[in-house]
Amino acid sequence: MSEFSASVCASLLRQGRTLERASRLLGMAGLLAGGAQALSGPPHLPFGLLCLGVFLLWLAQLYWALRVAFDAELFDRLAGSDTPLPTLDSALRELGLKPAGQDSRTLPARCQAALRLLRRQGVLLAAQGLLAGAALLTVLLI
Repeated sequence: MSEFSASVCASLLRQGRTLERASRLLGMAGLLAGGAQALSGPPHLPFGLLCLGVFLLWLAQLYWALRVAFDAELFDRLAGSDTPLPTLDSALRELGLKPAGQDSRTLPARCQAALRLLRRQGVLLAAQGLLAGAALLTVLLI
């Protein structure tokens, strides 16, 4: 993988920030809507559970957003330097971020793995959107 390819991978991974912002908006809306509904009168269990689900998916998505952001930084640094991958692996092992004895992967394999994390982040955002839509539907049907 060339320096340019690592830079392109970093650029793709930085799109995770947009996913995180959208997820945060849905998560906060779920928390506020569920809390407001709980305080305003008799609880409507399906709505409350859906709002809780939206909030919990935001927390899960936040974990993947942090991982994606970290990988974006790593790929950005790899694109701008000639640091050999074994040196990076050694640093990651010293910090406890990579298990000892795990073989070194090529840069393209690392990019594919990082993009899988970005896809997980997107799937969680989509699930959040579906739950938010279902919550909205329950409000309209009450």
